[in-house]
Amino acid sequence: MEEESVADECYRPLSAEEEGGDGSDAFGPGGDEFGDEFEDGELGVESDAEDNFGDSFFDKWEERAVDSIAELGCINFKEITAKEILMCHFLDRSVAFLFYSLYAKMNGFAVRKNKIWRNVRNEVTQQEFGFRGMGSVNDGMQRKREPKAETRCGCEVEMCVHVHFESGRWIISYFQDVHNHKLLDDRLTFMLSGHRKMDAATLEQMNMMPRDGIKTPQIYSSFVQTARGFQNLSFLKRDMYNQIGKYWRLIDHWHYMVDALGLSDNQWVSDLYSRRRMWATAHIRGNFFGGFRTMSRCEGLHSMLGKFVQSRHNLRDFVEQFMRCISQMRSREAHSDLLSMVGEPVLQSPFHDLERSAAKKLTRAIFFNFRPMLFRACTLKVRTHTWSQTSDTFTLSRSANARREWQVCHYGDSNNFKCSCLRMESLGIPCDPIVAVLVHLEMTDIPDSLVLDHWSKSARSKVRAFVEKGLFCWDISANI
Repeated sequence: MEEESVADECYRPLSAEEEGGDGSDAFGPGGDEFGDEFEDGELGVESDAEDNFGDSFFDKWEERAVDSIAELGCINFKEITAKEILMCHFLDRSVAFLFYSLYAKMNGFAVRKNKIWRNVRNEVTQQEFGFRGMGSVNDGMQRKREPKAETRCGCEVEMCVHVHFESGRWIISYFQDVHNHKLLDDRLTFMLSGHRKMDAATLEQMNMMPRDGIKTPQIYSSFVQTARGFQNLSFLKRDMYNQIGKYWRLIDHWHYMVDALGLSDNQWVSDLYSRRRMWATAHIRGNFFGGFRTMSRCEGLHSMLGKFVQSRHNLRDFVEQFMRCISQMRSREAHSDLLSMVGEPVLQSPFHDLERSAAKKLTRAIFFNFRPMLFRACTLKVRTHTWSQTSDTFTLSRSANARREWQVCHYGDSNNFKCSCLRMESLGIPCDPIVAVLVHLEMTDIPDSLVLDHWSKSARSKVRAFVEKGLFCWDISANI
C-alpha cells in the first residue's frame, strides 16, 4: 500500500503549463469522436521521461517491454502491483489499451478509451484510459420508459500513456487503481460490455446458420458447446440476437427497396450490395416483445427441459442434454446476477432512503416488484397506534376509503413486522402498509427481517459458502 501511494503521488498527468502551453489556447478541437475515443487534449505535449520517472526508469528497459498480444499471456494480472505496471512500456497505444483492458477484466471492472493529446504537428502524444462508469448521470432527463441502472459512479480509476520521443515507446505516465465501488467476480466480469465482442469469423458463421432454419438459441447453444461453457464465450445471447436481427433487417429492407424500385436485374445495384461492408452504419429501429408464463414455475421448468430432453433419448443422450440445460440455466442466473450487481436503479419514489436501501439489498427483479409499494404507501395514513408489552399495533387506511383498514404489528425486540394482508408471508415482499409504518417510524433502512435470504443479493454467496464448508454432501456409506 505504501508503494502504491508513492506511485500515485509521483506519477500524475501533465498539465498544460508543464507541457509548454499556457493552459488557455493550448487545446485542440475537443469533443470530436473518432470510434470510441475523443480528442480533448493539449497541443505541444513533449516531455522527457527523466523529468517524471527518474534515471532508474531505464534500468532493465528491454525486460519491461510489451510489444505484442502474445506477451500479455505471460503476465499475471491478478498479482501485478501498481509499481510494476508503471514500469511497463508498450509498442503503441493499442497494445497499451489491451494491456489495461485485460488487467481490468482480471480484477472485476471494465475500461474505455478517453482523452487524447496531440502536439503542434498533430501527432498523438498521450492518451487516457478510464473506468467505463466514470462520470455522473444526467438527472435532468425525464423518460417514459424504465431508465437503465446508473452505472456512472464517479470512479476515478485511470491509466494514462505518453509517448517517449527518443525510443518511440509508449510509457505509463499516470496510474490510479482506487475504486469507489465493488469489483465483480471472475464469473461475471466477462459479461460487462467492455469485454464482450464478436469477431468477423463468428459473425459470418452465425449469419449463415439462420438460412438453414437454425434458431438463435440453438446457434448460441452450439457456440457454448464448442467453447465448453458459456463463460468461455466473449459474447452473450443478447449480443447474438442483436447481430442476427441487424443482419436480417438490412437484407429485408434492401430487397424491399430494390423490388419497389424495379431494380432487381440492375447490375450496378447488385455490385453495390456486394460491397455493403463498406457502407456507413445505419440507424434502424426494431420491434420488441416479451415472453410470458401461463400457470406456474413448474410449467416453465417443463418447457425448458422439453427443449433439450426428448423421449427417444437414451441414458447417455439424456445426461448430455440435461447438462446443456443446466449450463443454460446457469448462464441466465449469472446474467441476472450481473444486472443486480452492476449499476444502481434510478430513484423514483418519494422515499429515496428506503428505495436506495431496498435496491442495495434486494435483487433487481424483486426490487422492481417492491418499488410500487413505495408509491402506494403515500396514500396510506396511520389512524391509531396502540402499545403493548411485546409489540406496537398500527391501524392504517387509505384517504379515499377510510372503511378498509389494515393492522401492522411491530415487534421491537426482533424488529419484525406483520401485516393483516399477509403479503409478506405469502410473497416474501413487504406490503404498502408495512412501508407506511416504516415511514411513520422515520426509518431510512429496510430491516433485515423484511428481506428474505433467497431474495437478497447475498443469497448466492451464502449458498456457496455453505457448500464450501463441506456440510452439503451425501455419504453413500450411510445408506448401505
